[in-house]
Amino acid sequence: MPTPPPPHWPLLEIPPRITVESSTPPPLAPLLRDQRKVDADHLKLLRVFHFVLAGLTVIGLGFLFLHWLVMRTVFENPEIWKNQNNAPPPKEFIAIFKWFYAFAGVMIVASGIANLVSGLCIRRRTAHTFSLIVAGLNCLDEGRSGLTSALKAARA
Repeated sequence: MPTPPPPHWPLLEIPPRITVESSTPPPLAPLLRDQRKVDADHLKLLRVFHFVLAGLTVIGLGFLFLHWLVMRTVFENPEIWKNQNNAPPPKEFIAIFKWFYAFAGVMIVASGIANLVSGLCIRRRTAHTFSLIVAGLNCLDEGRSGLTSALKAARA
């Protein structure tokens, strides 16, 4: 009895060989780039960001002054406390607030000056360690602000 022919399996067929001449690969991106130019662009961006943060500290100082002005008006104005059941806060409480605002103002001014000096140092490509420390302090400050916002959102 003759054996039947094997079934035809088109998936098992080997495709014809592709020759190099029949297909050309896409052009490759240049492997070599001027790393000095890339580094200079990154340092320019970093310098600009330090200057922007220094400018934002000026705005932050303005907001702190406005906050102090409102708080001082509320706490030291007897007209506001006249129709309230509570007495106005003691003078010691107001004195503590003044020290708090003075400390916060000094820290904001120090942060602004540090960012300004760091931006200038990056431009001159000097004081690398100082710029790294200022950048780390900037990250800590932003982390603190983010953590405060997250805790406020969690309470709500």
